[in-house]
Amino acid sequence: MNATQVYENVKKYAAVHGIRSEVFFANDDITACEAMAALMDLGYAIPGDIAVAGFDNSLLAKEATPKLTSLAQPLEEIGKKAVEVLLGQIRQNTDPQLYELETRVVARASTVNWKSPL
Repeated sequence: MNATQVYENVKKYAAVHGIRSEVFFANDDITACEAMAALMDLGYAIPGDIAVAGFDNSLLAKEATPKLTSLAQPLEEIGKKAVEVLLGQIRQNTDPQLYELETRVVARASTVNWKSPL
């Protein structure tokens, strides 16, 4: 689904059904920004009516209005680990393994004033 489709789908859904959740969490920052635009065009306040968060912590998250909360991945560490694993497989014929790396939430204006019910 491209950005225009995300905008249109969120706008259509929210116009018909309204907002039924407190947070919109998108699979990437582009999708989150398009959802924010659609919701704001319908008159919803971000984060007053609904909080919005993305995934990637891209430059777009820092430049969006309001600035987008996003889950940041340790890209440098991912790259280093990928090279390390690949070299291990090439040089020593090691088996692939699963690795978990720390992510972090970069809180910005799209959620910062949101009050969790918990």
